[in-house]
Amino acid sequence: MRVKIDLDQCSRVGDCFIYHRKLFRERRDGAPEVLVDPLPEDLRESAEYAVKGCPTGAISIEDE
Repeated sequence: MRVKIDLDQCSRVGDCFIYHRKLFRERRDGAPEVLVDPLPEDLRESAEYAVKGCPTGAISIEDE
């Protein structure tokens, strides 16, 4: 599993790296960056909340 961010769709609100610090961080340009790859099972629930909470739908989880 991988967490993906579509930076073209991202509005850089910051909810992902504010509320899910184990999964994301803010880059210097204000865009989010995924910290874990592949996604560990113990962070899947947090990733699912990030997907649901993203105001632009830019975050997704992809099963490999």
